[in-house]
Amino acid sequence: MPPNRVANIRRRFRQIDANLRGAEVFAASICLTVGAQHPELGKALLAKVCELDVLRRCWLDLYRKHWGGTERGLWKPGDLADILATAPEVPAGIRDR
Repeated sequence: MPPNRVANIRRRFRQIDANLRGAEVFAASICLTVGAQHPELGKALLAKVCELDVLRRCWLDLYRKHWGGTERGLWKPGDLADILATAPEVPAGIRDR
């Protein structure tokens, strides 16, 4: 447990960022899988992935403004490109084969 409330708040910010990043990875995976067959839907899904990235950046701005501490593990400008480049396709289910 962190030593004080501010440290605990900073920890929660890192947890929020990690969860939003995970959501970005899942959404990018869906975008890659669906976008291959339905380009128009792929564009809409990509816009939602970008919205998640903007939300992460907004949380970082709030963190910097009020609780500035180490930004280790929080949003970085190249995160979205990395996520999109490494997104795996959604695996097929056992009944899809």
